[in-house]
Amino acid sequence: MGGKYPIDYKGSTAFANTSICNAGNRYGYRYNINHPKIRPLYDAYKKRIGLAPHIHPTHRQRLHFESVIDRMIYKEGNHVQSSDPDGTPDP
Repeated sequence: MGGKYPIDYKGSTAFANTSICNAGNRYGYRYNINHPKIRPLYDAYKKRIGLAPHIHPTHRQRLHFESVIDRMIYKEGNHVQSSDPDGTPDP
């Protein structure tokens, strides 16, 4: 899984999270939007709801994004393809 690696930020050492999960996030967000697998989905979500790239979503929009990711993970885990019109799992 991901770990943490040191980064230099304004003269102090901080640690960047490389995990897909955001354990212990003070706002309750579960996914690390800077993870390479999440970032393209996050950017596409913002574009779809009409947010410019430099605008952050509201708390409610971010929670909705996370629920979308939850559904994607659930479908992937059950081998349901979005192209299946009836939502039945592939054999």
